[in-house]
Amino acid sequence: MKPDKNKENEIRDAYLGFWEANLNADMPVFSSYLTDDFSIYGTATGEIFYGKANAVAFYTATADQMKGNIQLRDRKIAVQQMTEDTAIITEESQTYVLIQNVWTSYGFVRISCILTR
Repeated sequence: MKPDKNKENEIRDAYLGFWEANLNADMPVFSSYLTDDFSIYGTATGEIFYGKANAVAFYTATADQMKGNIQLRDRKIAVQQMTEDTAIITEESQTYVLIQNVWTSYGFVRISCILTR
């Protein structure tokens, strides 16, 4: 189902808020987006977490590495509304990391996310 423009903007804003909190290591806001049964499959082999507590523990432990050091650029975000309260978000973007004060291309990333109100 294609959401109307207002609904799509609401979903997109929530998704962007989630990533802003994550990339800025704002753990209280980031964790407020997660359900207890949250799961994540990250880009590295060891970045698979089941449950909100495990994910928040990992992100809290690595927050100093993330904060202000990672950017998602050239973002292509698609919203597919599944029900009145659930949507699937897919994103393709370029990841940049700050290395010795220079923003350096880290590579292409694909993200899939299910948002539930």
